Amino acid sequence: MFLKKLIPLFTLLISLNSFGHGYIIQPESRVTFCRDGVNTNCGAIQFEPQSLESVSGFPAIGDGIPPDGEIPSAGIVRFSELNIQTDARWAKASIAAGENQFTWMYTANHRTRNWRYFITRQDWDPNQPVTRDSFVLEPFCTIDGNNEQPPTPLNTHDCVVPSRTGYQLILSVWEIADTVNSFYNIIDVTFDGDPNPNPDPDPDPDPTPDPDPDPTIEFQQIGTIFPTVELRPGDSVRARVFDAQGEIPALQVELVINDVVDGSRTYWPQGLARQINQQQNDLRAGQMNEDGTFTPVLGENPIFATVASGLTRVEIDIMQQPVPPPSDGDFDFTFPEGLSSYVAGTRVLQPRDGRIYECRPFPFSGFCIQYSPNNTAFEPGFGTSSDSAWILVE
Repeated sequence: MFLKKLIPLFTLLISLNSFGHGYIIQPESRVTFCRDGVNTNCGAIQFEPQSLESVSGFPAIGDGIPPDGEIPSAGIVRFSELNIQTDARWAKASIAAGENQFTWMYTANHRTRNWRYFITRQDWDPNQPVTRDSFVLEPFCTIDGNNEQPPTPLNTHDCVVPSRTGYQLILSVWEIADTVNSFYNIIDVTFDGDPNPNPDPDPDPDPTPDPDPDPTIEFQQIGTIFPTVELRPGDSVRARVFDAQGEIPALQVELVINDVVDGSRTYWPQGLARQINQQQNDLRAGQMNEDGTFTPVLGENPIFATVASGLTRVEIDIMQQPVPPPSDGDFDFTFPEGLSSYVAGTRVLQPRDGRIYECRPFPFSGFCIQYSPNNTAFEPGFGTSSDSAWILVE
């Protein structure tokens, strides 16, 4: 009799964990940044970002519903690294109040009750564990699932995000209809235009402060690294330094692009800023902190020089490899023309490198149409997630 009771229970547990799985990829959720290596020291979730599944019912408190302090991990012990919370721990996606789109990626879809989106209170404390009190517990957006399976692999929701400033969290809950479970995803966002105040990969719960900078050293801004263009492997970007007499070649700093991710206009400015800080004594790049230190960030980075150095300006030169002539092979479109028509097997000519790429088979073909000038993750050959959508043909 005992075995007969165990078998149905075991079957139920399997059914709850073997159906639909998914996570938010735009704006990049905490687990998406873990998957892509932007967030580091994430633990097991890096390899299974689709698996934040726990009992439905949030914001209620009950058995199996993620408890306070464990909401980012959905209360799952093996993903507990996600529960670490400081204002500098996690990469952040830039967002603005008003109309926004949220895109889920499904590794398997599931009949759905709804998707609900919650946002933190303006005065929440980003240096304390995430609790229900961190959030406004009335969702700012609810999408009815109509007890139907969503389209795969991608599904986008239009929501109006409330006004906020600074660093905030958005919690999305995908409540599935034919089990008792939901999927929980945290999105770290910033409303002030700073896309990533340099996530701390190894936070110390009681950190020892860095030595105080010398208060007698004054800095002034003499240049800016702007995220202007996407770069390819083999390209390079160079910071040239000048004083009143002209250029000082010995102070030049160069960053060589080794792969597509490093060449993203989101990432290479941060890489160059880090190079400057490592190689130069009188120059610093990144956001100036209140304590006088400098933090390289994703996107735009100002460049500073000590006043005593006499340095007056920095110019940024970009050296790009020649684009090869277009391929003579067969293709259907020159990217991004005909974007909405891309399906599995569609071939496009990428004019930036003269190569032909083929849209991957279902379920990955849905990524091929995910492109805009401000959302280039799946751009063939250049996006940080290009390989998820496209196959290089020639």
